[in-house]
Amino acid sequence: MLRPPPLPCKGDKVDEIALEMKERGYSQVPVLENGKPIGMLTERRILEMKKPYDDLLVEDAMEEAVIVPKETNYASIIPLLKQFQAVLVQDRGKMVGIITSTDLIGHKKKAK
Repeated sequence: MLRPPPLPCKGDKVDEIALEMKERGYSQVPVLENGKPIGMLTERRILEMKKPYDDLLVEDAMEEAVIVPKETNYASIIPLLKQFQAVLVQDRGKMVGIITSTDLIGHKKKAK
């Protein structure tokens, strides 16, 4: 079972968060500012950065975050996951989850 992901904040160093991501088995994590998501740090983006990235901050390496309300339906999330590695889920201004394509494998649509 995966441990909860590291939740980097603006000002954190990429090398420290990348190590935590590797140790915990996460390929992407949201970047927070004052508890609210402002972007995503992904393995793909980290690999694109030039090493060494000892002094690189997460805000310099993060990608755009796609945020949807928790009520968003399955059909609306699929096209987003074709473009982005993950979709963040918010409820009343708080991040409550992350959806990846792996989460949708085997998902059954609810009957209308």
